[in-house]
Amino acid sequence: MLTAIQATTPEVHIRLRDRLRMRPRLLGLLVAVVFFWESLNPTLLPRAWAVQALLCGACTAIGYAIGASASVILGWVRSRMGLGALDTGLGRRLVWSAWAVAVLVGAVVWANWQNDQRELVDMPLIQRSDYIPVLILGAVLLLVFVVVGRLVGQGAVAVHRGVAAVFPDWLAFLTTVLLTVGFLSFVGQDFVFDRLVEMANSAYSTVDDETEPGILRPTTPSVSGGPGSLVPWDTLGFQGRTFTGGVTTPAQLETLVAPGTPVRQPIRVYAGLQSADSATARARLAVRELERTGAFDRRVLVVATTTGTGWINPRSARSLEALNGGDTAIVGIQYSYLPSWISFLVDLDKASEAGRALYDAVYARWLREPAATRPELMVFGESLGSFGSEHAFDGSTPDRSVGAIVDGTDGALWVGPTWSNPIRTPLVLDRDAGSPTWRPRVGDGRTVVFTNGRRSLLGVAGQPVVYQQHASDPVGWWNWSSAYERPAWLQGPRGYDVPDRAHWFPIVTWGQTSADLIAGFSTPPGHGHNYDGAWPEAWAAVAAPDGWTRADTVALSERLAAFPPQPGG
Repeated sequence: MLTAIQATTPEVHIRLRDRLRMRPRLLGLLVAVVFFWESLNPTLLPRAWAVQALLCGACTAIGYAIGASASVILGWVRSRMGLGALDTGLGRRLVWSAWAVAVLVGAVVWANWQNDQRELVDMPLIQRSDYIPVLILGAVLLLVFVVVGRLVGQGAVAVHRGVAAVFPDWLAFLTTVLLTVGFLSFVGQDFVFDRLVEMANSAYSTVDDETEPGILRPTTPSVSGGPGSLVPWDTLGFQGRTFTGGVTTPAQLETLVAPGTPVRQPIRVYAGLQSADSATARARLAVRELERTGAFDRRVLVVATTTGTGWINPRSARSLEALNGGDTAIVGIQYSYLPSWISFLVDLDKASEAGRALYDAVYARWLREPAATRPELMVFGESLGSFGSEHAFDGSTPDRSVGAIVDGTDGALWVGPTWSNPIRTPLVLDRDAGSPTWRPRVGDGRTVVFTNGRRSLLGVAGQPVVYQQHASDPVGWWNWSSAYERPAWLQGPRGYDVPDRAHWFPIVTWGQTSADLIAGFSTPPGHGHNYDGAWPEAWAAVAAPDGWTRADTVALSERLAAFPPQPGG
């Protein structure tokens, strides 16, 4: 028995080696070159050479897999019909010639296309020599993908041989497909994705115990973690400590407000994951903190839903505080350790739960205050925070949702919203005819306003709902459906910072916009997912004090631009 196994083992190795060395299928090469060429095209944001190499390798491998699979099916059909093979010497020479042209021409056009796009978003230009590492790394990645694919294919062949001995051909084929897909799904979910999430949770939970350099425990009782706080400093988490420890001081506010304007110590309230066991418990704890700090006596109270790690943009908070001379209170709670791009995949339910829990708890307490003296109640969320914040008002239809926002708040500011947002995206899809997705007009334009890097809010005040979204922000446009249908951002007039050459191609466009997510924060303000610089204007439209003017917004923007860098941003 052992001798028989040893005798057959080399034969198995030879078959596997032959399978890995198998000559590429002609149709696979043809589809692959098309996918490679399409991967060079621009989409929403410029790409670094390493990202482009990953795209080239992955898209080319996918294209080859599609073409090779089609070749197998066509070969089976032609053999059943008694027809000859399609793979001819002439056809193979033509396809390899197409590959040579695509690779050589790509050396010229890729850098040109990328630089045209970089000029649109005010980024430094790249060199044509950057194409060389794109090809080298892309080829290496392609080889890895192809080897893995062929190993999977060899496994599928082995499975098919086993089931073909029991079932008829059609049933054996279907069974093989189902078993292969099921196995890959199981491995991908349980042994890859879930393990990566566990590793990320472990790594980022360790980071959450740290404190950013320059951030010290506050000495003012008006913020969580300070004297008398109901929330211990060491439970706030990394971002919570940065938020409360980096609160704008009255001395700093005096440099930001107009001369002679009275200032107050701003209130910042926060509850971290370690502060309480659930989103509801953290929200209730935060409300008690609001009561302790006197937040319900302030002019403006903002319910801020955080991003994945618990981050609240310090520039946004500082702008609001400067706009109102510190007569403000901002409250937020943490729901995850993970960055937004990971939270978006695994923590959407936690974000929506946190958004609802915090708003509901604050709103119920706010209603107990006399209507004449209670603060203006605002809601705020950036990126994944906007997704969570919107869930407190989701009324199943755009009209009901907007009505809930107007009835339940004095203003909403949502920045860099995601395509998964339950209110924003239906508003975009139901926009007035003739308005583009990146700057939609909703109704009479008096209740909901969409703004971006080319549409100013200067002079607009008392706006119930304001969205900030850039035409080139991949967070706002990324969704799974772009793999099989033309995405909304390519419909209608092109965005002001989106290249004319950008177009849709099945599967590839989804991969490109996924890569764009990596570059979202690398752009200058006004493009991509970078909204810094527009905070005074946005907050002035929602939460400006009486008598505030357009000139005041301009002056505040200039003073904030000159404000020295602070820990946390």
